Amino acid sequence: MFLLPLVAADTLTTDTVDTLIRRDTFIKSPTVAAVRSAVLPGWGQFYNGAYVKGLILGGLTLAATGHTVYRYVLMRREGGYSYSLTTGFLSALILNVVVWGYTVADAFVDAYLYGFEEYRDTLREDLDTSRPPPSPQEPADKENEDNEGSDSH
Repeated sequence: MFLLPLVAADTLTTDTVDTLIRRDTFIKSPTVAAVRSAVLPGWGQFYNGAYVKGLILGGLTLAATGHTVYRYVLMRREGGYSYSLTTGFLSALILNVVVWGYTVADAFVDAYLYGFEEYRDTLREDLDTSRPPPSPQEPADKENEDNEGSDSH
């Protein structure tokens, strides 16, 4: 809490202009991507154009769900609810929720940052071209050099 002004002051003095700009419009909606990925893991990645990542995360979520169902069936078949079977099921369930949550968060972040590289590059070009115009003395010096060169002919 007390370090926040120090961190903010350090951020303002460094050359990170592009990270301080707030984006009000997005090319891809982060909310739509997150909801799609929550409904069907990998769908949000497909929405963002990351097809391979969508297939990998969708398959990983499917495998984690299958493992959770297998642990549940194994625990129910035993009937006695042994400690090892119950903890195995709960571990699989936690793993499943973590993988699903990562898939949703990844879709949200990818949609939020979609097109950011292009935006940052154009911002950098704008900053480079927005230098102050040369002082009036610079063109006069150039004219003097041109005149000296024409006198020698």
